[in-house]
Amino acid sequence: MRIYIAYATKEGQTTQIADYIAEVVRAHGHRADTADIGHAKAPVPAGCDGVIVGSSVHMGKHDKHAAEYVRQNRQSLEAVPSAFFSVSLAVHGDESQAGT
Repeated sequence: MRIYIAYATKEGQTTQIADYIAEVVRAHGHRADTADIGHAKAPVPAGCDGVIVGSSVHMGKHDKHAAEYVRQNRQSLEAVPSAFFSVSLAVHGDESQAGT
């Protein structure tokens, strides 16, 4: 299987998680490609058997690049198994509560 992992990040944590997911996919004998959709606005590549989209969350909102990517690629994402992961380093809107 070929899995495409597209992500949007600001601080880089989402990149690390996407890379880890790719390692796990590869360890199970599949192909995994990652792409930072904040820099490369490429569509879902042809021939993918599944897509995972990831986004950082800031003040309760997903990265605008990820939201735009999902909207623009909705048909492709609905045509194959797909998943979404969110990365937040703070509690929704209240940074003083982060880590509790």
